[in-house]
Amino acid sequence: INRLTFFLGSLGIVILMVIGVAATLGFGSVEDEDAIGPVFVIVMVAGFVGIIVLAVLRVRNVGKSGWWYLTILIPIYNIWTQIVVAAAPTGYEDTGEFDTAGKVIAGLYIAYLVLNFIASISGVAG
Repeated sequence: INRLTFFLGSLGIVILMVIGVAATLGFGSVEDEDAIGPVFVIVMVAGFVGIIVLAVLRVRNVGKSGWWYLTILIPIYNIWTQIVVAAAPTGYEDTGEFDTAGKVIAGLYIAYLVLNFIASISGVAG
């Protein structure tokens, strides 16, 4: 799947997860509070699996093995993994270069990380 499909699919899954959590909390508070836990877990696991599936499909579109997405578990290197998944064009493995849109996306992502880091050390964020 290409970048746009990955982005829209991920956004759709997150929206569905938010709706599922809101519905779970709304329904659970009315009658049975014990029902909130299992439904919440099901919604979160389904969303997590959906995001992983989309990311693996995206990694394969970039030209890498689906197993390469496991590098998301390696600290610091996971930043590069996220940039490649979000910004690399189709067939990135062959060319090894980002196109213009990929450079913009990667730049925005890096700017976000830098601003988040600055905010966290200055005490603004949490």
